[in-house]
Amino acid sequence: MTRLGIPILPHIINALILTAAFSAGNSYVYCASRSLYGLALEGKAPRFFVKCTNKGVPIYCVTFVLLIALLAFLQVSQGTAVVLSWFVSLITASQLVNYCVVCCTYVCFYRALKAQGISRDSLPYKAYLQPYAAYYALGATFIFALIGGYTVFLPGNWDVPSFLFSYTSVAAFPILYLGWKVLHKTKIYPPNKVDLKQDLEEVEEYTRNYIPQPPRNGFSKWFNILFS
Repeated sequence: MTRLGIPILPHIINALILTAAFSAGNSYVYCASRSLYGLALEGKAPRFFVKCTNKGVPIYCVTFVLLIALLAFLQVSQGTAVVLSWFVSLITASQLVNYCVVCCTYVCFYRALKAQGISRDSLPYKAYLQPYAAYYALGATFIFALIGGYTVFLPGNWDVPSFLFSYTSVAAFPILYLGWKVLHKTKIYPPNKVDLKQDLEEVEEYTRNYIPQPPRNGFSKWFNILFS
């Protein structure tokens, strides 16, 4: 755009990119802090994370999540492109592990439904191509999580930071999972013993009594139409 001699458009693009980045960061800080809060409520994270302000904000969770942003200062001693590639590797591996677990969870859920004679037609939503889509996604995400940083194993390409950012999430998951199982002596239930109706009454009651809030103004109305 600069070579084409368009003076204002590059600034507009920069503003849009910054807005999108801030929006994504705001969203993920919210999701990550509330996930950490939920883990603390279940006893799967340190108890002090349940501390909230008078308005219900889990202050310690938000602070901890925001501290992760300090990793951005790595670019002070390293090239920006290098640090960006580290973050991309870390986030990609984490997302692949996350979706791998989601697919595995669905396969277990599907097996439990089948073992207990519960038809998927009775569910509020039934996805197509299941369970084959879940098997395909599980295999794909598992393979890509393992080979995501394969280049560091090529001759002459070994780099400790790149290896750590590519495989820390992959290695941390089984350690945390097995560590929790051993320490808390939890067990894996067979499909016919899985409780598929836990908290179902509360969810159905909430659904029956839910009253949607009307939009505050015209902007909220159109925003809800577009994004909800």
